[in-house]
Formats: sequence, structure tokens, C-alpha cells
Amino acid sequence: MRILLLIWVMVLSLTNLSAQNSVWTTGEQQVETNAALVQDGISLTEIKVFPNPVTEKWFTVEVSDQNLQEIRITNIAGSVVFIRKFQGMVNRHRVTLDNIPSGIYLVRVTTDTNQTKTSKLLVKNQ
Repeated sequence: MRILLLIWVMVLSLTNLSAQNSVWTTGEQQVETNAALVQDGISLTEIKVFPNPVTEKWFTVEVSDQNLQEIRITNIAGSVVFIRKFQGMVNRHRVTLDNIPSGIYLVRVTTDTNQTKTSKLLVKNQ
């Protein structure tokens, strides 16, 4: 079980690395990535989840240039502990974490154009 958890954390870390602003070199070529990704000439929306870690029983999800379709939070066992679906023009939402204990969770945000981002979320209840 610990091995699976370690693999899961490593995969999630690699996923988050690709979505962050970063610069690295490959041989003689410098490569730069940006949180607003471009795929096939189409700009993908920047999706923000903050603050992280959560210490005040709430966090905010924000997307640029699009609208939220769904916010889904799962625990490390894979059980859904929160889900909220949106209709209409909502590009920012404050999620309240009532009755969700401290721990590590996955937050999957889906936009109205079916772009998704999954982020690790650390909840530290006071």
C-alpha cells in the first residue's frame, strides 16, 4: 500500500511540474513552459487552486477565459468527498470544506470546454 501511495505522489508531482512555470535546459537548448499551456495552436485555460495548504476550511478555484463546469475532490482512497457542478458563467468559486478531515486530497477541476486539471490539495484543520 505504501508503494502505491509513493507512486501516486510521484505521478502527481510530475503532473504538477508540467503545469508550473519553469525553465530547464536539454543539452544546449533551453526549454520554457508556462501555466497557460498551448496544444495544437489552441491556448488552454489557466486553472488556479489556492491557498494550498488549506488551513481555514476553504479554498478558491479560479479559471481564466472560461467557466467552471465541475469541481470534484477525492481522498487518497479514491472516494469522492465533494462534488459541485456549475451551469452558467462561473469562473471563480470558493469551496468550503465542512466535515472534511485533515489529509491529502485530489482536486479535479473541469471547465465548460472539458479541459481538466488535477491538483494535490493538503488540508490542515486547526
